[in-house]
Amino acid sequence: MNELLYFSSVDLLIRVDYSPETNALRYWTNRQTDASERRLVEQYLLSEFAARVGYYDRAPSLFICMGTDSQLNSELDTKRIHEPPSEEASREQHVEAEVKAVITESMKEYYFERLGEEILAFRRQIEQGADSECIRDAKVRMSQLLGAYNLYSGQRLALSEVLPTDLRDYL
Repeated sequence: MNELLYFSSVDLLIRVDYSPETNALRYWTNRQTDASERRLVEQYLLSEFAARVGYYDRAPSLFICMGTDSQLNSELDTKRIHEPPSEEASREQHVEAEVKAVITESMKEYYFERLGEEILAFRRQIEQGADSECIRDAKVRMSQLLGAYNLYSGQRLALSEVLPTDLRDYL
């Protein structure tokens, strides 16, 4: 049994050959792989492909990386020209976009909450008669938090817009 498998996340094409007579699973890649790519490929082959072809049904067995096969590069180029992006690749892109959106929303909420906490702490400092240095430090912290919030929210709020009216006079 001979199959081509494409790993879109690392842009890697492999050829897998399973020989039932010798219970040998061999594979070639289109280019040199680093340790993480090799781990990805071998994990997939041993968990998905090997189970499907009956590799674990007999002993002894062989699992061998045969190295690179330059012919796979031309097959990969042909695949890129004739086939639209795979459903798996578009699914990967969708998942990456969703993860990025969740992270952005989480960071926006985090900085919003931190800014609110800083405003409350600023109010307490004012009530306790804070000196000008404390007020200046609080202003710097609030400005930094607001800048981070603006970055993740896509807004351009000024500190004077988010501070309650009774605290604006202190800045």
